[in-house]
Amino acid sequence: PTVRMYPFNSKGVSKYHPYSQYHRDVSSLHSWVQAYLPSNVANITPYGFEHKVLGQENPWLVLFMAPWCPHCTRFEPEYEDVARILKGKVSVGKINCEKYSKMCNKASVRGYPTLRYYRGRADHGSELYTSKDIKERDVDKIVMTVQLLIKQHEDAIKPVVDDVNRPEESERDLYDHYEDGHE
Repeated sequence: PTVRMYPFNSKGVSKYHPYSQYHRDVSSLHSWVQAYLPSNVANITPYGFEHKVLGQENPWLVLFMAPWCPHCTRFEPEYEDVARILKGKVSVGKINCEKYSKMCNKASVRGYPTLRYYRGRADHGSELYTSKDIKERDVDKIVMTVQLLIKQHEDAIKPVVDDVNRPEESERDLYDHYEDGHE
């Protein structure tokens, strides 16, 4: 028997994705199903990695994976849950390291799956970005870790003095400041 998956909102029976059944195991079937379901996880290309993940300020959670890796395919449903929970707080994507091996090598990925949080550039003129490997594979622990990393970044960029509620300096304070040799 041929296994078929019909996409959402399809009309009639002519539009479907057949399962070749070349590999008759649960892992292969699971990968096939995951490939055609709607996803909150973006597929990242080398261009997207350079310009979206590293080139912008917003945070990203990136999974470096390979389709032949059984740990990766087993982790995909949990990663989809992470993406759903963090939607609107962090962008979530994955990179196929079989297809984009040079990019994964450049990112120093040594094993699969590798889960990494990227903060992006602090300002667009900077070449610097921050990243942190996340070793957890439990959905709740990953979400907690990412939320903590986001909070740490927000705390780091808060000004020490609130310019809106800053007490006004008197003319005497300004004069003393100028006399000390400071402008």
